[in-house]
Amino acid sequence: MAKLCNNALTVSNLRNIVEVFAMAEKLGVSLAGLRDAFEHSSGGSFILQALGTTVTAGNAAHIAELNRTDVDEFAAAMRRSGVDPTAVQEWAIKGPDGLEALVQRLQ
Repeated sequence: MAKLCNNALTVSNLRNIVEVFAMAEKLGVSLAGLRDAFEHSSGGSFILQALGTTVTAGNAAHIAELNRTDVDEFAAAMRRSGVDPTAVQEWAIKGPDGLEALVQRLQ
């Protein structure tokens, strides 16, 4: 269960990254610069560090599919345990949608 919760948290954070980076880009902020700044701040995270390094344009689509599977498995496990995962599932499931494009814009 801890692994499923970790995966849900990671993919939820990915959604946060996708959304914030999209807004920052509209303001003309350098995405690579933003990523670098977050590495040294409270906004940093494992998934943010992985963008452009472990997660590349070549594997982002595959990783996005794995992320969606992780969120669905988390939600199913929560439901089997009598816990409503709707809020987390609805937020997190859209994070991988922007992963491939964000990685491409970071390079």
